[in-house]
Amino acid sequence: MGIKEKDKYILITNRTQRYLEESLPGKMDVSHNSFRNSSINDLLPAAEILAGKGNTIIRFGRKVGDLMRTKNHKIKEYDYAGHATDLLDIYLCANCKYIIGSSDTGALASAGWNFRKPLLNVNFSQIENLIPWLPSWLFLFQKYWLKSEKRFMSVKEMISSGAGRFDFTKQFEERGIELIKNTPEQIIDASQEMEKRLEGKWKDSEEDEELQKLFWLNFQSSDRHGNIKSRIGANFLRENRDLL
Repeated sequence: MGIKEKDKYILITNRTQRYLEESLPGKMDVSHNSFRNSSINDLLPAAEILAGKGNTIIRFGRKVGDLMRTKNHKIKEYDYAGHATDLLDIYLCANCKYIIGSSDTGALASAGWNFRKPLLNVNFSQIENLIPWLPSWLFLFQKYWLKSEKRFMSVKEMISSGAGRFDFTKQFEERGIELIKNTPEQIIDASQEMEKRLEGKWKDSEEDEELQKLFWLNFQSSDRHGNIKSRIGANFLRENRDLL
């Protein structure tokens, strides 16, 4: 792929419908949780900025859906270009700088979970299923828009209503909830925060610490969480303090 041993590379990945459709042909309705899908091009503006700082960006995962609309030679389509192998999958996860994943997808498991690599997980849809295991993990979640009331649900409402653990697209539809994905600008902000944290240049303000505390207090009523170590993107919480 033209990547040298000394080069630093970041993996990016997203969840698409193609993987399930081709892996489980005719076995089940794979559209049941399509709300977890997202476009790789939502990550592209952040990837372009990160590539401009000397990082190589590798679009990770198999049987990917939409392709990245870029001519930047520092941004690689790993599977589509024919580079993917089982061994290289594991090598990339074990040696990447960190991984950025859009939505909650299984492709994050190897790098984030197995190798404990720093993780930026954006567009997280099932908010109560957040997995805040490590301090090097950073999250952005999707907001829940109540169509009938024309307002966003608070984090407390997301969890207390049970919507934060919905597994099926139809559950959100039946409750009149529209999931609002993170904007490219929000993803850029979070990626810059991740870079500064890894470089030791990030400092949380008192306001940031208070907003983190207020957010995670909502999870005390959940039976799915123990010791919480991860964080939500700082600027994202500043923008959405009214949800806390």
